[in-house]
Order: sequence, then structure tokens, then C-alpha cells
Amino acid sequence: VLAKLARRLDGARPARVVSVAWGPWDEVGMVQPELRKRMRERGVTLVTPETGVRLLLDEIVHGAKGEAEVVMAALGDGPGVVL
Repeated sequence: VLAKLARRLDGARPARVVSVAWGPWDEVGMVQPELRKRMRERGVTLVTPETGVRLLLDEIVHGAKGEAEVVMAALGDGPGVVL
């Protein structure tokens, strides 16, 4: 719903509107210790707070109007962004 609203508002307003969908965060997110353990066993990489902040700031500074939906997640052994 938020992504659809962001696309609609981004097209209707002069300012950029963006919806950010996050992968699971480590340490500060809703992932509890037992779930964190299971995710790591299955090879799921969690977004560290440092990486999440860096990715969000990069999106705010460098993101373009018309890119109203962004998915951010940690990929493999390092952080990455999936658009």
C-alpha cells in the first residue's frame, strides 16, 4: 500500500516521494535472538544499523524522482541495494 501511494504521490507532486522496503535489521530491528539464529543458519544476511543508515542517507541524497519504490537489504557477505 505504501509503495503504491508513494508512486502516485511522486507522480502528482513536484517533490520526490519514496517508499523504502527494508530487509530484516540486526541488533535494532524486530528480529529476536532465536529468529536471528535461524535466519543466519539459513544464510539470511541481516542489515546492520551502520549499513542501514548509510543506505538510507545515500538514497535521500542520490535517489531520483520517479524512483518511488526502493527495496534495501543486505546481500550475501556484504551490504547491497536491490532496486
